[in-house]
Amino acid sequence: MTNHRLIRCSPSILLDTAQLGPDFVEARGLEHLRHWRRRAESEAGNAVHWYDHVPVIGDVGCCLTVDQAASGTVAHLTATAPPRRVLPKPLVQMALSSWSRRKLHGLARAAESEGTGC
Repeated sequence: MTNHRLIRCSPSILLDTAQLGPDFVEARGLEHLRHWRRRAESEAGNAVHWYDHVPVIGDVGCCLTVDQAASGTVAHLTATAPPRRVLPKPLVQMALSSWSRRKLHGLARAAESEGTGC
């Protein structure tokens, strides 16, 4: 599930804000994200990856990619849950959509409050 948002700050500030989370996995390498896609070459320098926990769904792989916009940054947050048979797929998608929208909103507030580079 991917959500998009225009954030009024530089891409580097947004990426730095996302890396402050406790579950940042850059150092562990993406090979540990078994249920997740491999990093594309185009993501070099403009993406961060981490795990987060969503109640009922469990661990979720997150990928935040950024693009420079005229008035800030266009952020794309993708949340991917491992396949489970406990919940119906439409319910999982709805929960991930809501969760990733709130997560992106929180990242936007934190990055915009930095004030520098915006």
